[in-house]
Amino acid sequence: MREKEDRTMDAPSQLVSLFLDMDYVWNDQEKVWFIGQKFKYLFCANLETRELDIVQKIPEKFVKRVRDFIQVLKYKRKLICLPSLVRDILIYDIENQCVRTIRLKGFDTIDQLWCKSAGFLNDKLYIVERSTGSIIILDLKMEKIELSIDIECLDIDDVVGEQSILYRENIYIPVTTKQKVISFNINTNEFNEYLIDGDICGCRSICCDGKNFWIIGEHYGIVKWDPITQKVYELRDIPKDFKIFSIDWKHKVANWYSYSEKRIINTENNYFCWECLCDGKYVWVIPALSDSIIRINTNTMQVNLIQFKSEYLQNHLEFKRDAHEFSVWGVDSSHNLRIVSRQKYKIYAINTEKLSVRIEKWNLSGKIINLLIKELLGKEKWEQKLYNVEAFLYSELKDFLKEKKGSMPEEVGTTIYKSCNNIL
Repeated sequence: MREKEDRTMDAPSQLVSLFLDMDYVWNDQEKVWFIGQKFKYLFCANLETRELDIVQKIPEKFVKRVRDFIQVLKYKRKLICLPSLVRDILIYDIENQCVRTIRLKGFDTIDQLWCKSAGFLNDKLYIVERSTGSIIILDLKMEKIELSIDIECLDIDDVVGEQSILYRENIYIPVTTKQKVISFNINTNEFNEYLIDGDICGCRSICCDGKNFWIIGEHYGIVKWDPITQKVYELRDIPKDFKIFSIDWKHKVANWYSYSEKRIINTENNYFCWECLCDGKYVWVIPALSDSIIRINTNTMQVNLIQFKSEYLQNHLEFKRDAHEFSVWGVDSSHNLRIVSRQKYKIYAINTEKLSVRIEKWNLSGKIINLLIKELLGKEKWEQKLYNVEAFLYSELKDFLKEKKGSMPEEVGTTIYKSCNNIL
């Protein structure tokens, strides 16, 4: 199934698009929380009002470049930001509106961390750090690191996968360089390894449907695995029109391949899946570089493909967005899966049953428009007030948005003014 024909974005939607650059988010059914990779703020997307708001600016000392923090989690009234390029976990207290940090000791010699959550249990957060192959246990009450332990059963050339999972007091950790999953019992600190049979190249990500695990391969392959019986079920009927692409940076071109040619892109810099999740009835596989996402029925293993147009693929080449095509906002209580296109900077809502797709219109809070004016367009012009409000917004934002997205309608000054005159 394909998306409906694109509609021209209105002015507020064009502005919203500037902030839609994120990696891993937290969805609490009412709001989505994330860190902007372009603009270093904690953001909150209200799913009911469809308004995007600023929560907190990331402290300057933690801002180095893209992906200082890779993932946002919410625990009670705290937002937890897991690091990639920095050496601190950042905790934002929502009620007290203050930021605290927890230093990760022993990682100073590592160029880049890659901390991902496996899950919460008993007021503790279990983190898998991919670069060093270690498990970090964060005591959320005391706000301190309780334990850091090396993952056993890893060979010298093994690489820890992207998405681990905490299930029934065991952490299951995929290994990308082998068809292998490692388990860690959080009560006994014991490790075990399991070899995964089937047509799958490495193990990158794991999600659970309540009974079985779904393992997504590093370069190709999807299997359903019963951790009790060790039985593996291969997924074989992926539609033939499912395609993935590989970016040739030397020649600045994107090469498309049918999934049946999957072994062609079996290289170090290309991987199959960015993220996977299960809503109970369906498993959703969000490929790293493709114009499609995959839905799998957990009982019948029937596969459906949702395809999106790719006329903005050039954005990947111009801005080197080689990590992933879509960011995932999860499934809400109304059974809508939301994903954000990093090509088009649009928010798609996909009905998980009907597979109907709509492009959502979102609004910006006054705080974000204030940020646009003061920080993106220059504080000096703001203070001098060289123009009246409407003329200033139109003339200055016009060129800025044109550079980012193309032309915009003449009435944009009025539209923006009416939406933010309460803060001016």
